[in-house]
Amino acid sequence: MSTSDVEHVPVNTHFETRKELADARVHPPLEHGIYRGPGGEDEPAKSIVMANRPEYPNEDHGDRLTYIGMGGRGDDDESDVVDGETAKKRKRARRNTHGGPQTSNQSFDHPMNKALKVAAELGTLVRVTRGAGVSAFAPSLVEGGYRYDGLYHVENPRLEMGPTGKFLRATGQAPLPRPE
Repeated sequence: MSTSDVEHVPVNTHFETRKELADARVHPPLEHGIYRGPGGEDEPAKSIVMANRPEYPNEDHGDRLTYIGMGGRGDDDESDVVDGETAKKRKRARRNTHGGPQTSNQSFDHPMNKALKVAAELGTLVRVTRGAGVSAFAPSLVEGGYRYDGLYHVENPRLEMGPTGKFLRATGQAPLPRPE
C-alpha cells in the first residue's frame, strides 16, 4: 500500500507497551507521538500514536480523526526565562509530562509537524496506533496497551491551537473494531 506499511504486522494488532510497538517497527520512538524516520528533514511522517492525555484534545471518529502535532506548549523559546530558568531547561525537567497544555500555535519548523505536512503533500500513508482510552475506537483502559489500526491519509495540516491535521483511513484494510 505504501512505504509506511508494516506488512508483517496485521491491522488491529495489540501491543502491551510502547517498547513492543517500537520493537515491531510500527512506531519506533518510545516517547514521541510522531515518527518520520532517519531520512532527514524532508522525509514524510511514517506513524503517529494517539495518546490518552488531556493536554492533547485529539478527535477520533474511527475512520477519520484529527491529531495534535508537536510543540506550541510554550517550551520552545530559549528567551522565555522564569525564575532564572530558560524554557528549554523547564522542558527537560518536565520531560515525562510532555510539556503541559498547548499555549500557542504550532510550527512547521518543528521537524515532526513538517513531516506530517510532507506526508500530506506527497500523499504518503501514515500508520496510526491508538493508546488505551483515547476514544471509543481505541483499546479500553481495562484492556490497556496500544493497537495498530492501519494506514491513514494526512489531509489539511494547519497551524493553530487544537487539532492540527485531519487523517482519513485508507480503504482496503481490515475493519476497525467498533465501539459497543
